[in-house]
Amino acid sequence: MKSTIPGDEKIPFARKLRQWRRRILIAIPAVYALVGWLRLDGALTYREYFATLNLWPRPIYFAITGGLIGVTFSLAAFLWLLHWRYAAVYTRWLAIVFLIWFWVDRIWLSVREAFFHQLETGILITLITIVWVFILIRRKDLQLKPKGLEENGEQTGTGSQILPE
Repeated sequence: MKSTIPGDEKIPFARKLRQWRRRILIAIPAVYALVGWLRLDGALTYREYFATLNLWPRPIYFAITGGLIGVTFSLAAFLWLLHWRYAAVYTRWLAIVFLIWFWVDRIWLSVREAFFHQLETGILITLITIVWVFILIRRKDLQLKPKGLEENGEQTGTGSQILPE
């Protein structure tokens, strides 16, 4: 099927694939950040109701963790959006810390019945996170090039050079 977008036939498939990969690398942390912000909002909005339920952990825990999730994953999305060179490293560390906290929270801080009822959701979140940071973020994304070096390792300059005699 031929594309109807003018000039689209000039873009090779690999470039389109890189664009989609980059969009996904921005979208996933943005979705996680949205969930964190909604967790914070819910904890603040319904704090009196949660206090009457005598929940453990307390609603302040949900507010703090929601805010941390919102801030850290928003930062990850912005770093990818701005092409920051440490975005891949930051994202990978963030995801590892997030998964450790996620399962500690599920295993030790949740009610046993809630843990088993939400086990499929927890596994799905874990799988999405693993695909995101260990498949979509490639090894070359993690290799930091020093400033002043080009792709082939040569130092960039003003274009002047000393010619051999």
